Amino acid sequence: TRLPDDRSQPIFVAHGASDQVIPVGQARNSRQFLEEAGYEVEYHEYQMGHQISDAVIQDLVSWLSHVLPADAVSD
Repeated sequence: TRLPDDRSQPIFVAHGASDQVIPVGQARNSRQFLEEAGYEVEYHEYQMGHQISDAVIQDLVSWLSHVLPADAVSD
């Protein structure tokens, strides 16, 4: 896998513990790979399958509010 030299891009990962499409072990391996490569990863596992829940959206919005510059968010 080829990665950029600059690895300052923060990464948000959300995964369902009972995902039947992509096993949770693959998500955990991906998190480990990215962290070992020098990325800052915020990883969340949820009690759900292969979907996006309200909890995921709430966590993503919170994460975005911390990683985006204040002037990137407009009213």
